[in-house]
Amino acid sequence: MNNQELLVQALAHLPPSVSAYAEGAELIITAGSQQVRLAMVIKQIHRKESLQQLVKQPDSVLICNPLSDFLAEKCSEQGINFIDAAGNARVQSEGLYLWISGRTAATVKLPARAGWTAATVRCVFALLADPALQNASIRTMADCAGVSVGVVSNTLALLKAEGLSWQCEGQSFVRQQPLIHEWLTHYRSQLRAKLGGMRLSAPLSWHDIVLVAGDLWSGEVAAELLTEYLQAEQLMLFTEVPLAERIRQLRCKPDAAGRLWLVPAFWGQRLSVDKRGQALLAIAELLASGDSRNIEAAEKINERFLHLKTLPAPWV
Repeated sequence: MNNQELLVQALAHLPPSVSAYAEGAELIITAGSQQVRLAMVIKQIHRKESLQQLVKQPDSVLICNPLSDFLAEKCSEQGINFIDAAGNARVQSEGLYLWISGRTAATVKLPARAGWTAATVRCVFALLADPALQNASIRTMADCAGVSVGVVSNTLALLKAEGLSWQCEGQSFVRQQPLIHEWLTHYRSQLRAKLGGMRLSAPLSWHDIVLVAGDLWSGEVAAELLTEYLQAEQLMLFTEVPLAERIRQLRCKPDAAGRLWLVPAFWGQRLSVDKRGQALLAIAELLASGDSRNIEAAEKINERFLHLKTLPAPWV
């Protein structure tokens, strides 16, 4: 496992009563009313000799692979705070005392891979488009996002590890603005190239395209609808109808240079995408275009609906 995977897995397996997230080179740990900020040392530990350099770092916490009982005990004897990838933890600092033991790598189900994937982007979109899903069952989240239960579990673990979500009194919350910024960044790097769909010829005016249930405009058309700032030239339409059937309904011919990009919706049919969700999709596509007027439109949509301090840098 690399350092990022160790961090994600270690923090993902802390109990719900403990919140921990990385901020730069530091880890912020909260349990009850106590909170501490410790320097992180991320390292594979397989021998007691590897612990020697950590003895004189009392204001730090070791993030590591699952430790044997022997090595965990050596950490305690030498005053070394640690959280391992199996979810064991011994941290004592500034009034916070955290002790979790008895877990092994075999007792926890670890994410198949750490980091953002196309499936993660799909899952996070559902959480942002419908905030009520944050406290729904994992099965409901999966149905609305159009992903597997395993993807939802891994996504929630990742958000917790990256400090993008937390729990309080049994309720789950996400840090909306940082999460939106991350989603916009990863949409274009992880998901956009995998959307598929087909380019079609289009009528002179997008107003002549009759929408059906499950259709959703994005990109320039969404910007025109949300801000009245653009006159859309390039058209992007998400649909929940099977692609071949929707093409027949539209009576548009396939055209590699066509203005209309018809794209299968990447979310589940149970998800209700409101104007805020549409704004999120629109901004993602406007930034991807690299067009200066589209980027201005993205800023206007952000000011009205998302309120990010800054948008991710547009594609060039």
